[in-house]
Amino acid sequence: MDGDDKQAILLFQEVERLYPYTEWAKRALVMQAYALHKSKAYEESRIAAQRYLDFYPADEDAAYAQYRWRCPITTRSTRSDATRA
Repeated sequence: MDGDDKQAILLFQEVERLYPYTEWAKRALVMQAYALHKSKAYEESRIAAQRYLDFYPADEDAAYAQYRWRCPITTRSTRSDATRA
């Protein structure tokens, strides 16, 4: 996670904290899930997405949050390439 990702995540969390139940908080929560996933903090991303679904289940971005919540934690295989042959 680079410095810009950390800063973005902190700012999105701060918006959610300062302005709960507003349009800004909704957007910040979706963007938290995105930024956390982008920075490979997969479990935290799933938690943010679930929080969005808990607070705003019928919102227009609920489908995206559900996708983020169900997104696999990793796509890497557990086997090495040498054992696949």
